[in-house]
Amino acid sequence: HTLRASGRPVRIRAAGRARGPPAFPNHGGSRTLDQHHRPLHRLAHGVSWSLLGAVLSRLALLAGTILCARILGPLPYGKLALLQNGVLTLGTFAGMGLATPVTRHLSELRHRDPALASRLLGLTLALSLASSLFAAGLLSLARSTAATRLLHAPDVAPLLPITAITVVFTVLAAAQSAALAGFEAFPSLAGANFV
Repeated sequence: HTLRASGRPVRIRAAGRARGPPAFPNHGGSRTLDQHHRPLHRLAHGVSWSLLGAVLSRLALLAGTILCARILGPLPYGKLALLQNGVLTLGTFAGMGLATPVTRHLSELRHRDPALASRLLGLTLALSLASSLFAAGLLSLARSTAATRLLHAPDVAPLLPITAITVVFTVLAAAQSAALAGFEAFPSLAGANFV
């Protein structure tokens, strides 16, 4: 039997008699070297883009942090850091841990059942929006209690409704990043992380 891989005919082993590159016995003797290394290439491609996005994101965050600290001064910057940490914590709970299962299921379904993958993505975005709006509303309504008892900074209470809006965008961005990872759109994910 012959198989065309990357434009040239390649002989594969049929009952142990054919010549050509050795087939891998763990895969029933039907996979060639090119087919075997394709998942490794995809993994290396995804890891390199994810690493690039993470490094650029952290460098941008570091530059923004230094700039904010210089402009605001110690006390206002401390309040800003307190609010940012509150947003991240609340966003973690509002995200309901959907990122990992969504990435896994979208990567499995994107070729096998695109319609189901589309419905899953829509459901994920709807759940993320609903849970983040609920968390933002709760934070806005309980701003004085949250500022006094949780953050121990009553003077940041007027800023919590603005922070609540940020929670919505944080949760939606996490859901979209999970979807991009599931679709293996790693260059787009790296760009989104940088922005």
